Amino acid sequence: MRPFKLLRYCIEYCKLVFKAIKYELWLRSRGVHVGSVVKKSFFRVKPRIGDPDKFRQTMLMYAKKTREFQVQEEAGEPLPITKIAGQPWWPEGIQRPKCKHGHAMNFVAQIFIPDVPLPNMPESSLLSFHYCDQCTSDGRTFFGWIDKENRGYDLSIFHDIDKRKPDMRGLLAPSMTKSYNVSFRDIEEVPGGLCEDANIEPVDEPRDFPQGRDDFDEDIYPGLKHVAKSKIGGWPTWVQFPEWPVNQQGEKYKFLGQLDWRLFDGTAWCSGGYAYLFITVDNNTQFKAELVIQIT
Repeated sequence: MRPFKLLRYCIEYCKLVFKAIKYELWLRSRGVHVGSVVKKSFFRVKPRIGDPDKFRQTMLMYAKKTREFQVQEEAGEPLPITKIAGQPWWPEGIQRPKCKHGHAMNFVAQIFIPDVPLPNMPESSLLSFHYCDQCTSDGRTFFGWIDKENRGYDLSIFHDIDKRKPDMRGLLAPSMTKSYNVSFRDIEEVPGGLCEDANIEPVDEPRDFPQGRDDFDEDIYPGLKHVAKSKIGGWPTWVQFPEWPVNQQGEKYKFLGQLDWRLFDGTAWCSGGYAYLFITVDNNTQFKAELVIQIT
């Protein structure tokens, strides 16, 4: 390996370690109990080899229903349904989102929240996700909730949408990706290989974990599945160390869904990454959504 290339890898590695330490200390300052993300994710040089049957049984304890996106060409109408790009359903009388630099944000996707296999979700509600592509082109990429200074994205939740009318304004900024209507394929999945969660019992991985033909192969081990494509519900497919958003009560947000790089090839996370969407009830009064973006 060339010295310059090796130096670059070392610098990137140090950045990831620093980011992990910073995130862990921030969580601890909010009273959230976490294991050592740095120790588990970076410095476990000689991992113990786990028993395959025990590993499988433990992982199945955390199986959840997920709904993988099945996409078709978009019909074009601004309907309040789960969809990718195209014309958003946006309620009449509410201003479309702009970034702090005055750019009209680009519509990325919307999720009809009752589609999500989570308990106690608001009925007749829609999550709308916009992102400022112009800022990305200008060198300002936004990575989500932990980046407090750069908020070039918008996650709005609208309730009682069956009683509201859309503004019918079409697109105010070009689409970042192709537009699709979405149906779903339901499946039970377990956490992926990088899911470090304080609420999951630690278990040693077998020598031959994970398996699969490629990054999107859901058969990660005999008897275990994990969907790494765009989906709602289930478990996130982390490509770096986990970054669960935490609300003002110190509670983790619930994982709402993820948008993968393959389907969103014109976005800021198109280089092997994901946009992860989360939802919570903040201050016990209102639903709030958050974003995490990771790239490889």
